[in-house]
Amino acid sequence: MDALVADRLELRAGDRVRLELTANNVLRAAGFVYGLPLAGALTGAAIAWWSGAGDAVAALAAMTGALAGVAAGRLRLGREGCLRQFTPRVTARLDSR
Repeated sequence: MDALVADRLELRAGDRVRLELTANNVLRAAGFVYGLPLAGALTGAAIAWWSGAGDAVAALAAMTGALAGVAAGRLRLGREGCLRQFTPRVTARLDSR
């Protein structure tokens, strides 16, 4: 796993460390990974329902919306600045056992 290391923290292979990632960033990452596909699926199904299409069309629209949500999430997370927000940070070296 890749992690950012706090300034002036000297680490060696095998050191036990404390990782931190803010709760807000965890929620935002979950929103991109799970929320966008879910929103896409619901939107696609709702559009098909409002247009009076049958069940098969609604299912296809939901799958298309979910795939669009997955693509949107991957594009958003693929940006380097965005992905850096969701990278854990090593904040301390813990005592060895």
